[in-house]
Amino acid sequence: MKMNKTIRNYSFAHRDKNTLDSVECNGIEYSIPAGIGSSYWAILKTLFSKIEQPVYYEELTSSVKEYMLDRDPDRWLRYCNKNIVTVYVKSKKTTICKPSKHWKQRIITNALTLSRNGGNSPYCLRLLENGFILKKEYDSDRKPYFIIRKVPNNTSNNG
Repeated sequence: MKMNKTIRNYSFAHRDKNTLDSVECNGIEYSIPAGIGSSYWAILKTLFSKIEQPVYYEELTSSVKEYMLDRDPDRWLRYCNKNIVTVYVKSKKTTICKPSKHWKQRIITNALTLSRNGGNSPYCLRLLENGFILKKEYDSDRKPYFIIRKVPNNTSNNG
């Protein structure tokens, strides 16, 4: 049986700006390219509020928790108490259930996903089309952090 492969669209360029949340940074309003209430939304809301500034893991997870709790406490509790995730195993062409990681680790993993520029799921396209890129970098003590940077010479209309 031939599988019908669906190409995922990571773009938010054609979404009505009124359906997206926004955040202000240095007096400029930025649209958040993610569904309101999702973990990606809370991650990007945190990062867009600190453009070109490091956001360390603890600050990111703390801020995401605050945004998610304020938005929908029940949904946040379900996110935190998730025990099992369903994962597609490409080599076996099937799905399996695995134990879920701690909520803080899932937030870090989701932030890393938003920085991915290649492969079958280039989530960073939603940032690039708005003139930004998300990077994981390290400070002088080798402590990791995330940073949203403006892409030079970009003609986007976000910000």
